[in-house]
Amino acid sequence: MIVSNTLHTAAIATLEAAINKALQMDPATLIKLNTLQNHVFSLHCTAPELSLYFIPGENEIRLCSMFDGEANTRLTGSAQEFIKLATATDPASALINGDLELHGNSQALIHLQKIFKQLDIDLSLIHISEPTRRTPI
Repeated sequence: MIVSNTLHTAAIATLEAAINKALQMDPATLIKLNTLQNHVFSLHCTAPELSLYFIPGENEIRLCSMFDGEANTRLTGSAQEFIKLATATDPASALINGDLELHGNSQALIHLQKIFKQLDIDLSLIHISEPTRRTPI
């Protein structure tokens, strides 16, 4: 299955906004994430076929479908394998025993996975607005 470019771009933008919103609600995680600033993670999913570059910056994450340069850490595998890694209690073991192909800095990837597992959103920072009411024309 191949994902259309338009859908892929929209999904990346939505995911990036959601991740950055969550990070703003957990300043401790944001500080930890800054230790990976400008490290480029290349994630290539083989089923469905799509690529994503994950780049921690200062107080934010950038997600891109293309990157002009070399990734520090490259990971390739099926969506199922990525989910197993993301939810693993022992990410090092999941990498070793799973079917993901890893090139580059594995420690940075393990550090990133642990950071996101510890994400603790402060729900008091979420502002719920009144529903928008439509007026008849």
